[in-house]
Amino acid sequence: MSIRSLQNSNQQSEALILRHNAVTLSQAIKASGKLMIAIPGGVKCCQPEEILFIKAESNYTEIYFLNGDKLFISKTLKSLEDDLPSNIFFRVHRSFVVNCQHIQHIHVNTRECHIILTGNLEIPVSRN
Repeated sequence: MSIRSLQNSNQQSEALILRHNAVTLSQAIKASGKLMIAIPGGVKCCQPEEILFIKAESNYTEIYFLNGDKLFISKTLKSLEDDLPSNIFFRVHRSFVVNCQHIQHIHVNTRECHIILTGNLEIPVSRN
């Protein structure tokens, strides 16, 4: 799938939600604590605790889930970060947002710092 068709599909997914009187449905889903992520062909709804971390890839973002799934979306990390609950997710690096519920260990030494998440996934931490 090309990048342009991915972008168009995401825009169509967002429009579909609004078209089917889904403003009320959207509000109900968000009130339940679920996140709504526009994907090609629809919207993925998930609980915040299902997400391990989120990684920036230029103007795109990869979302890594606890079950091993990955989701590649045409949205910047910054714009996605604005939709995340700030009491659960924290930006630790210009390219990474982590789910604090899944932090197992923080490794710090004189040269580097990184976080170990559930599943022994290592995420770099910015010094700033």
